Amino acid sequence: MVGPRTPGLVIDHLCFNRLCQNPAHLEEVTQGENARRGRVRRKPQKRKTHCPKGHPYSGDNLLLTKQGYPYCRECNRANALRYARQKRSERRLAD
Repeated sequence: MVGPRTPGLVIDHLCFNRLCQNPAHLEEVTQGENARRGRVRRKPQKRKTHCPKGHPYSGDNLLLTKQGYPYCRECNRANALRYARQKRSERRLAD
C-alpha cells in the first residue's frame, strides 16, 4: 500500500485493532518476530501444569497439539469412550 515489500518479511499490525486501516500501524518483521508479538492471552495456556479436571500434564499423560498446547491423554481417552458409547446407542435406536 505504501511502498514495496521486502521478500521474506511479513506485515505486523501493531495496534491489534482489526478495523484499523492506518498504514503507520504496520511494520515489516520476520514471521518469528510476528509470532512472538502475538496476543499474550494465548501464552499462559502453554505454562499450565494440570488439565481442568486436575490430571497432570506430565509423562505419558501429556499430549501436545500441533501448535504446542498441552492436553490430557486421560481426559482425551474418556471423551473418546463417551463419544463411542453415544454413537453406539444412537445406532441401536435407529435400528
